[in-house]
Amino acid sequence: MTVVSASSPSPVGALEKLFAAVRPEFRADLIDIDAADPVFGGPPCRVAGCPRPGRAHGLCKGHRDRWAAAGRPDVAQFAAATKPMMHPAFRVILAG
Repeated sequence: MTVVSASSPSPVGALEKLFAAVRPEFRADLIDIDAADPVFGGPPCRVAGCPRPGRAHGLCKGHRDRWAAAGRPDVAQFAAATKPMMHPAFRVILAG
């Protein structure tokens, strides 16, 4: 149970409550996450040139979806024959 003193200011609206609950490092428009981060990071995608974390079968979400749509061929052969083909907006974010 949380007890709030009558003399301490408390958040009024929903936005103020949200800002009070979210740590400052997560309030930015773009968050730079280290690839080694145990929660958000991970090993890179198995597709050469793809910097996104590869979590499912060693593939990032985009390549995993394409792999599944291709009928789930051998992952190593798929990764070797596939290009990164990142969305243009993602390339801009990676470039800084």
